[in-house]
Amino acid sequence: MIQVTIIGSGNVARHLIKAFSEKAEIELVQVFSRKPEAVIDIVTSNKIISDYNHLQTVDVMIIAV
Repeated sequence: MIQVTIIGSGNVARHLIKAFSEKAEIELVQVFSRKPEAVIDIVTSNKIISDYNHLQTVDVMIIAV
């Protein structure tokens, strides 16, 4: 399983979150967003962070800004 973090909460990030949520091979570990309310409707709140110091080690980080 590939672990992924997405940095961003705009249009591209939202599409990636939805696509990754549908794939069993991909685990969406975290979503970094300065505005957590922008993605709360598509990802659980425990996966949303707004402090870079809380980023976990993952296989892939996607910067979607």
